[in-house]
Amino acid sequence: FITAAGLCLLVFIIIYISQKITMPLRSLAAAAAEISQGSLESPLPIPASRDEVGELITSFENMRSSLKEYIADLKETTAAKEHLESELKIGRTIQMSFLPRVFPPFPERKEFEIHARLEPAREVGGDLYGFSLVDENTLFFSIGDVSGKGVAAALFMAVTKTVMNTLIVPGSDPAT
Repeated sequence: FITAAGLCLLVFIIIYISQKITMPLRSLAAAAAEISQGSLESPLPIPASRDEVGELITSFENMRSSLKEYIADLKETTAAKEHLESELKIGRTIQMSFLPRVFPPFPERKEFEIHARLEPAREVGGDLYGFSLVDENTLFFSIGDVSGKGVAAALFMAVTKTVMNTLIVPGSDPAT
């Protein structure tokens, strides 16, 4: 009877000690499972000692903070990229709206034909072209490229095109 009681007591002590030893590891495993599901705010167990489990908990905490920083940086970068893409799209729309789109532009004139096409690169710039009849015998045409990209370059292109069209008068010198 004493041997059986001692053996039962020994089994209970072994179970108690093994649960006490593995409890932090099981808590860490549960917290790691929550973090792996995307819950970066779930608490990690507090390390009770400086043993391997304590070091593992500290490493998980460092990994979680690094992951939070990475996600915040990624969100910021994505927002900046979307803003830039939006600006480039607006610039492309401005640029294309100022270019002639009807061809042939002078269907009554049989002595010449004009056709033009602009294929902007992924990043829109200030490319421009235009043409108009100054008088019966003079055709004015312009081709240009404004340095820069985005809305600012497209607006500068629009202003340049408008200024050039305003300065076209019969008998004027092209250099002027």
